[in-house]
Amino acid sequence: MKFTSQHANSSKKTGFRSRFQALSGKLFDEALYDLVFSLAASIAESRQSVPLLISISGGQGSGKSTVTKLLAAVLVECFSRSTVILSLDDFYLQRSKRERLARKVHPLLVVRGVPGTHDLALLADVIAGLKSGSGAKVPQFDKARDDRLPEVLSLPAAQVILCEGWCWGAVPEPESRLLAATNELERNFDPDCVWRQFVNQQLASYQSVFMADGFIFFQVPSFEAVFRWRWQQEVELAGSQTGGQRVMSEDEVREFISYYERLTRWMLEEMPGRADVIVHLNEHHRIQTTQYR
Repeated sequence: MKFTSQHANSSKKTGFRSRFQALSGKLFDEALYDLVFSLAASIAESRQSVPLLISISGGQGSGKSTVTKLLAAVLVECFSRSTVILSLDDFYLQRSKRERLARKVHPLLVVRGVPGTHDLALLADVIAGLKSGSGAKVPQFDKARDDRLPEVLSLPAAQVILCEGWCWGAVPEPESRLLAATNELERNFDPDCVWRQFVNQQLASYQSVFMADGFIFFQVPSFEAVFRWRWQQEVELAGSQTGGQRVMSEDEVREFISYYERLTRWMLEEMPGRADVIVHLNEHHRIQTTQYR
């Protein structure tokens, strides 16, 4: 589908400013407001058959989850489009399964996040159900406990399916790029390139699931910004949990994002050439420019 910025000043925005600010939980951001309404208007006016599946990806802490929630609210409340959200994070394998994978393939796979640590079959079934016009039951993952909750969430049939996740839409790297280590994690714990190759091979299996009608990508300014923003997320997570189980320290966050570094850098290099909308963020976590293709 085609996205456009021409709807940024749509009359549908009238009266929604205070609601938008309450949903975002931040000081009002005009650029963000315009972006979300432009995306919503393009989706609502699309002539493609429904349900539409829109993917939203970007580095950790880039704000894609917040934008996804805002976009869903605008689609429902201003454009009368029923909308559901799928988060790739909720499809992480249970910790016990990742522990078995770590014993069988490579110890680094105990850490959630990279391709190969998601329940891809379940994700494919859920998307197929929603695309067929049926509802679906989706898991819920508790990051503070690093495990899946026993309760599932029932999603109704909807006209728009918003899929958000840090690596949604990523494609495998060329094999030749895997040989050189990206960081200390790879040099010290994956010297034989076993983990890197496994993750890259698994990502190839994600491609059919990653198919989308529209692709929105949040381009972070640097990998150091990913660390700062991801650490802020952990601080907020700690404040929202009783007991703060398994919430990471600052050093642990830096180590944690090193698992994502290789694919994040590849996405920053490769994805802008394919995405329908590229949202460029500055070092202050604000929208600098937006490209519509």
